[in-house]
Amino acid sequence: MKMSKREAGIIAVVIIALSCTSIVFAGNKEEQNNGVPFKEIWDAINGLKAYMENLVTFDYLEDRLAEIELTPGPAGPTGPAGPEGPKGDTGDTGPVGPAGTEGLAGTVGPAGTDGPAGSDGLEGPPGEKGDTGDTGATGSKGDTGPRGYPGFGEPDYDSRWQTIAANEKKTLTHGLSTQNIFVYVIGRDKETLQIHQRYLGGHIDWPAGGKVEVGLNYWWGGHLDTQNIHLHRFPDDNQDHGFDWDSYRVMIWRIPS
Repeated sequence: MKMSKREAGIIAVVIIALSCTSIVFAGNKEEQNNGVPFKEIWDAINGLKAYMENLVTFDYLEDRLAEIELTPGPAGPTGPAGPEGPKGDTGDTGPVGPAGTEGLAGTVGPAGTDGPAGSDGLEGPPGEKGDTGDTGATGSKGDTGPRGYPGFGEPDYDSRWQTIAANEKKTLTHGLSTQNIFVYVIGRDKETLQIHQRYLGGHIDWPAGGKVEVGLNYWWGGHLDTQNIHLHRFPDDNQDHGFDWDSYRVMIWRIPS
């Protein structure tokens, strides 16, 4: 901080005046202790002041004093905090700060109410076949069906066992007056007594020695015959192979029309 010459002169006079006052007080210390009246002290100060006014003028000091530059001294200690002032007006809203880090997920809230059902989607591919379920309850008994044909009972004709020679033909009369019959023929070998139907209908073989015909053949119905059945044992059916037609038995059942 800088001051003018005039301001510096005034300050100098004040300093000198205060110094002279100190000198007066110092020189009359003893008298002060003895109770010198204050009026006398004050008169002495005024007399010194008049003397100084005659001795030096402000213009003289102003011309001879250089500019005085004052520098600030060290900061003093901070005084006590004053009382809190009134609340100021609210300032403008500041800019939005950066977004903070995402917080932890909250707990799941209660389920909302079901919304309306959507439209049916496309039909998916068929799944794998599941396990077989338990057997259901038995249903009610149905109506009785029509009566079927009777089963086999006693034949309507039975020739019993009869012999027949090789290459022999026989005609049996059953007397059933129909060709709508079921015929069952079996044979028996006299050596082994095996009952069989081996080579029924006949069999022709061609060994090294020539043609061989074995077995038994039968038929019925020739010329609208409704009473007879015919048999023929082949000429070579005597080979003793265990299945010769040494005897036969014919059983016939009439088939219902």
